[in-house]
This record gives sequence, C-alpha cells and structure tokens, in this order.
Amino acid sequence: MKTKIFCYICRDTSHIASTCSKRYVKQEDASSSKQVNLCCKATRGLVISSGQIRPNPRKIEALKTLATPSTVTK
Repeated sequence: MKTKIFCYICRDTSHIASTCSKRYVKQEDASSSKQVNLCCKATRGLVISSGQIRPNPRKIEALKTLATPSTVTK
C-alpha cells in the first residue's frame, strides 16, 4: 500500500511543501504567530528553541578553533 504524498503546509496532494505557494507567510502574519518548520527538527548542528533556528554554539566554537590552512590543497 502506497502512502499518499501531500504538502505539510496546506495538505494539498498536488505538490510538496518546498514548492507550496503558502510556504512564506506575509510579514504581518509572521509577527502574530511564528512557526518552525518541523522538517528542520532533525537537522544536525542547529538548535531549535522559542520558534527560532540557530547554529549550535559548540559547532561555532569548533570552527573558530580550526587551524587556518597553510596551502591551497589543505
């Protein structure tokens, strides 16, 4: 039995969320209700809290301590 594919934003079966015309909320609507796309929930290296998606501070610290390459190929 095949699973029916549908858009997670508007529940329409004619497209998927990445091509949905309702994907981007108008600015006045965005201030009243902020929503986090649940598809990003399992993304590595990001922290999702309070309706915001931010880079993981440990990942940023690791990049800061990374040595500068000495040659073009490194």
